[in-house]
Amino acid sequence: MKRLRPAVAAVLILLAVAVHAHEGGTHVIGTVTTVNADNLVVRTRDGRPVSIRVTPGTLYRQKGGGTDRGALKAGDRVVVEVIKEGDRLTAREIQFAPVEKTTRQ
Repeated sequence: MKRLRPAVAAVLILLAVAVHAHEGGTHVIGTVTTVNADNLVVRTRDGRPVSIRVTPGTLYRQKGGGTDRGALKAGDRVVVEVIKEGDRLTAREIQFAPVEKTTRQ
């Protein structure tokens, strides 16, 4: 039983990281599955899809300093700061990093 407690605590912490509160906002962490002009779908670490509304006011921050909205694509890893508006999540800021392709030798 003593061995089980640390494992349960670790699982609970990991679940809390997927969507957690921060300064009045919430962060959604995961991988982009769909992106278009007004919506983003992120698959969280636990495999759950989360639909997020994007607006002209949404800020984009790419790893390495870019801010080009058009650079965000499916497969990129993201941390999205969202606010809840009714039953929807709206993105305030999207921090993203493209998945680096590896080559086999």
